[in-house]
Amino acid sequence: ERKGWVIKNKPDEVDDLSFPNAVITRLMNEALGGSTTISKEARAAMSRAALTFILYISTTANQYAS
Repeated sequence: ERKGWVIKNKPDEVDDLSFPNAVITRLMNEALGGSTTISKEARAAMSRAALTFILYISTTANQYAS
């Protein structure tokens, strides 16, 4: 246990993790073009997919590092 480290807003579950909507929207607009309208559901799906990918890469890297 580390003393002196404080983690604010620590998520309790993976479902509590998310990326800021502005970041996801900006990335999608850059990839699709600025004139494309992106629905709320599409942003949520892309955010979830990106989070799943990053968690998978992190877990795999941790397994190889151990």
